Amino acid sequence: MSQTTENRTAGQRLRDLRLTKGWSQETLARKAKMTNGTISWAETDKRVPQLLTQERIARALRVERREIWPEDSA
Repeated sequence: MSQTTENRTAGQRLRDLRLTKGWSQETLARKAKMTNGTISWAETDKRVPQLLTQERIARALRVERREIWPEDSA
């Protein structure tokens, strides 16, 4: 059963985008210049990354930050 964008968490959206690119968490972490732990925490919704971290992740994925974290849009 597929969830709509509105029903998915930021972590689920992030994971889906990463997997669409065929990237591991390690690959995304390297491209975003951060640790694997940061990506893991974000994908499991254990922590909401700070705005700058969100921007770096989104930039690495070549998407707008609000595609992943719409509720944090300023």
